[in-house]
Amino acid sequence: MGEVRPGLGGIRGVVVGESLAATIWGSLMAEYGAEIIKVEPPGGDPLRRLGPLVDGASLRWSSSARGLRSVTCDPLVGDGAALLQQLLDTAAVICDGAGPTDLAAAGLHLDARRSVVVRVPAMSEAPGLPGSLGDGLIGAAHGGLLHVTGHPDGPPTRLGGEVVDLLTAAYAAEASVAGLLRRHRTGHGLELDASHSGAVLRILEWTIAAFDVKGTVRRREGNFPTAVAPIGLYAASDGGLVGIVGASDANFRRLTDAMQRAELRTDERFASGALRAEHSADINKIVGEWVASLPSHEVVERCHDHGVIVAVVQRISDVIVDPHLLARGDLIELVDAAAGRVVQPAPQPHSPHHTRDLQPAPGLGTSNDAIWIQELGLDPKEYQRRRHAGVL
Repeated sequence: MGEVRPGLGGIRGVVVGESLAATIWGSLMAEYGAEIIKVEPPGGDPLRRLGPLVDGASLRWSSSARGLRSVTCDPLVGDGAALLQQLLDTAAVICDGAGPTDLAAAGLHLDARRSVVVRVPAMSEAPGLPGSLGDGLIGAAHGGLLHVTGHPDGPPTRLGGEVVDLLTAAYAAEASVAGLLRRHRTGHGLELDASHSGAVLRILEWTIAAFDVKGTVRRREGNFPTAVAPIGLYAASDGGLVGIVGASDANFRRLTDAMQRAELRTDERFASGALRAEHSADINKIVGEWVASLPSHEVVERCHDHGVIVAVVQRISDVIVDPHLLARGDLIELVDAAAGRVVQPAPQPHSPHHTRDLQPAPGLGTSNDAIWIQELGLDPKEYQRRRHAGVL
């Protein structure tokens, strides 16, 4: 019996354009077995030059482009468009991170009748401005997420990391798999639009519905939500931050036992969930003072002893050696051709089979020979000529 391929084994995808979300989309698809070819300009995708760098190698690229294959081609030079069109015609799924206007200007055609075409447009409304790392920030602003992040008495807080790009890529990958299943069943492709602002809207929970139906405007609440209490992040005596959930009646009882403050359960301000929410500032202040009187590890121990939901906010130095994450296989090591050994998050969800086969991010143009010469039949001399001309 032959070896069983991962779920998307045998599927070829192509990523065009410099959108970060499109590149991450390719990496997510590759994690589940698809062959994803990233088309870069001869000078390389700009992501390769962004820090942090290790001996000139970008750890952003290492993390965002793992599992991809790299070919180089400039469709605006010579017969680059014709060569790239040949490659696109071999793909079951294509992620357009350049924008249909840019591709059409180059003379390229993405056929959604036979392939799944996923478009990840740049968020900028300025004509001709390409996709960039700014897409996530613009999407968070345009989609309303920044309206509800941060502290009530301050400005919105930008999200740490490129969360919106990752979210956009994840939704796009999910829809791509559904599109590929449709293509398998019917023989017809599908065109999908995966916008950053749309991805943000999808995680706003009840925010849109509450405004539409009741006129309720969700506000920034910082670390302590006002609809339920006590719940939030509290500073311990050693400077650590501890997250505690004690909002429900059962959890509040457990928390007061851990605090040795059973009398709080008979305080008329805290007698029900609704009253605790009404007096959230008072109860959060009391919990905060208790946490501040103890080191974080003792807060956690007391909460664990009484069944309270609790967690310490870990630093990255803690995360990378966390025994629970290591035991689950949530952290893996890859040997990057440029950056060397790199610890990275595992695919999610994951199984031992496909994490074992996960490949690092590719070097620039490392699949040029295999794709342009061996597969598409370009004469080696012609390949070299096009390289010198800046086509490939």
